[in-house]
Amino acid sequence: MTGPAGLSDTFLPKGAEFPSPHAQGYTNQTPNGQQAISTNWEPSWGWAAGAEISTLDNLHTWAFDVATGTLLGKAVQAQRTDFVNTGVATPGNIYNLPPAG
Repeated sequence: MTGPAGLSDTFLPKGAEFPSPHAQGYTNQTPNGQQAISTNWEPSWGWAAGAEISTLDNLHTWAFDVATGTLLGKAVQAQRTDFVNTGVATPGNIYNLPPAG
């Protein structure tokens, strides 16, 4: 999608490369639960589940293209927006997934 959408500032890192400038990241997902700086953690572990690095301008373009189906055929966009009632409707269960825990 990055090519057809013209997302020239979006990439999937193969290692620990991270462009500058960038925001400082923090996490409490550490062995002791204490907050730590995570800015230089290698982003590639998330791969397609969230490792892409982008700019705000590219994210705006991507969000518009996803919302409008710009890069999809009409049949695929219609299927994507055809919400199916699974009969599972509980408070906090917006994705019809079983409760955590």
